[in-house]
Amino acid sequence: MWRKIFPSSFEEFSHLGLVKDGIYKRMEFAIENIIDISSIINSDLRLSVPESEESFVDSLVGIGILTQNMAEKTRRMKGFRNRIVETC
Repeated sequence: MWRKIFPSSFEEFSHLGLVKDGIYKRMEFAIENIIDISSIINSDLRLSVPESEESFVDSLVGIGILTQNMAEKTRRMKGFRNRIVETC
C-alpha cells in the first residue's frame, strides 16, 4: 500500500518539483529535531560542554542513553541532512 505514494524511480522523484523539495525539508527538519533533542538531553544532564554535534552524541553513548549503533545512525543522519541542505 505505501508503495502507491512513492515514485517508482529516482528519475520520477527528481521531477516532482515542489513535492520533492517538501520531502527534503521534512527530512531535514526531522533530523535536526533528533540532533536538538540529543543536545537538550546532554545539556539537561550536564554531561559536557559540546564542542560539536558529535561530542554530545559521544557523551550520550558514554552514559548509556544511546548505543554505539544509534550514535552511528545519528552521525549518518547528520551527514545526510548536510547533503539535503547542499542539494536544496
